[in-house]
Amino acid sequence: MLAILLLLGGGGWLLAAGVSYAVGYFSGNEEGTQRLARQVATEAQGVTVTVLGIQSTAHFTRVEIHVRNGTSSSMSLPLFHNAILTGPDGTTFDADSFRSTWQPDIPPGGQRKGTINFESQLSESGGTVSLSFVTVFMQGFDGPRSITVPDIPLMPVVMPLSKTVYSRDRCCVCIW
Repeated sequence: MLAILLLLGGGGWLLAAGVSYAVGYFSGNEEGTQRLARQVATEAQGVTVTVLGIQSTAHFTRVEIHVRNGTSSSMSLPLFHNAILTGPDGTTFDADSFRSTWQPDIPPGGQRKGTINFESQLSESGGTVSLSFVTVFMQGFDGPRSITVPDIPLMPVVMPLSKTVYSRDRCCVCIW
């Protein structure tokens, strides 16, 4: 009876873990490691983009941003074929608009905060990255045509050191 309960409990745990993994992957809402060393902001012709965080997850690189539209015109910053993250080695990543939580339209004097998921991951080393919007769509003529936040500093991914422990029979076991 105990074996059956353990088997059912373990199966339930595996099912819950699998569902959690699938939901995180398909929604883009996975837990990650914070990589941003410090917040960076860039202003161009009344539009300010601030990078608030960069996380490395199991499948994505998540960038949290805040945009302030200081112009007198409505603007739009769509992600599809427009938002690009450039890694320390020059590799570029396109935004995944379906897994991101970003509303592209910003009214005059308004602001927007959201998270952009990029396919794949940055290298585990530190360095700097840049975030670019190739085109800033403005209703008027008083804003920038494009905007880039350069020199965003990353912290390297720190892997935990292994620990050596001894079991009852004094056999060495390494725990990662």
